[in-house]
Amino acid sequence: INPRFDLYWRDFSQAHLVKVRENLQAGKDIQNGVANSVNSAKTATDLNSKNVANWSVRGFTYQSLAGILGGAEDWAIRSYDEAIKLEPANPYFSTQKGIMTLRKAILSQDSAEKEKFFAQAQEQFEKAIELKSDYAPAHFQIAILYQAEGKISQAITKLEETKNLAPFDIGLAFQLGVAYYQDKNYQKAKEELERAVSLDSNYANALYFLGLTYDELGERGKALEKFRKVAEL
Repeated sequence: INPRFDLYWRDFSQAHLVKVRENLQAGKDIQNGVANSVNSAKTATDLNSKNVANWSVRGFTYQSLAGILGGAEDWAIRSYDEAIKLEPANPYFSTQKGIMTLRKAILSQDSAEKEKFFAQAQEQFEKAIELKSDYAPAHFQIAILYQAEGKISQAITKLEETKNLAPFDIGLAFQLGVAYYQDKNYQKAKEELERAVSLDSNYANALYFLGLTYDELGERGKALEKFRKVAEL
């Protein structure tokens, strides 16, 4: 009825993205869904390139398809760059750009390139914090970056700092638990992972690492209980 309205294409893109996720889980073909999601998001920005929501959704679309669609990371970064031009004071876009750059760093097999991407990602996260000092997602991503670099003690410090900003963030509780586990502080790992599981009793990743932690603490019965739960899920 009205193919010139960017909102319809923007939402159409996200509807296709939901179908891609459903088909992926069901083992069905996703090629058409991926193409439709990307093309719809592009159509929205073509129709109205001055609407920041269009670039945000286009960036999110590519970000969601990273690992499925070749070059998705770079296209997501370009989309977030356009969003930043339109709304430079929004910390969300810098953070999302940083997340995609961090992914490129983790995937890179070249040490010099890896370090370059790590530095660029950290720059984006710090930029987001400059825009909003208590922006928990950016603080959280700096901790993830430290973990990826093998700087576990710095990751723990940053995660503990971020916990004060977002005490009920389940992903943060999980990552802090994993960081404690990597640091062999199994008692603290147990406390954080139990907290994550208390927030979501079906959180498989947290249950798995909690099982590993119980095993390290010699609580084999509890460990088996958690692994059985993961197997059920």
